[in-house]
Amino acid sequence: SAGADARINSHRGAVRTRAPKVSSWREAERGQDLFRAWRVDSGEKSSAEIRFLREKANLRMRENTLVVIYGEVEREAGGHHASLERGTLATRLDELAGATVEVETPSAVAVSEDGQGLVKVLDGGTTLVANHTSKKARVRSRRKGGAEIALPENTGSKVVKGKEAEFERIWAERDSHLDGVPGFQ
Repeated sequence: SAGADARINSHRGAVRTRAPKVSSWREAERGQDLFRAWRVDSGEKSSAEIRFLREKANLRMRENTLVVIYGEVEREAGGHHASLERGTLATRLDELAGATVEVETPSAVAVSEDGQGLVKVLDGGTTLVANHTSKKARVRSRRKGGAEIALPENTGSKVVKGKEAEFERIWAERDSHLDGVPGFQ
């Protein structure tokens, strides 16, 4: 649809959506349009792929993940914005599209331009950010005045709620659990 910010490309298992100002959830549908402030929630042993329509950016939700779609953002780099409240989200952006996606968590803001990465919110709000292939990934703490750090390929960051982002070598977690699932290749 013309006004949609994103769409559910595919899903597996119990995935549900909720429009803003609506208290009830409904079962997600393949091809379902998502608009500003819509929520997408995946249950146990479930996953979903969300496609930002204008920027050609895909977000892969793992099980037990809740994402809020904020749509296009008016920022220097432009792009799209999502809020990850809990769980794990993998980013896959088309390198030639110049796509930018910003993922906000309880403790961090991760930005990726092209390439692949992973954002995971642990219990207590600590965030792990992995940059697998992006040439332009960065992260900062949500703490007021938090410094932004660049994340070269195959590096990552751990951001504890209320503290600065820490640079570290990447952990080995990739999005392989979705390999072989129809619609996730």
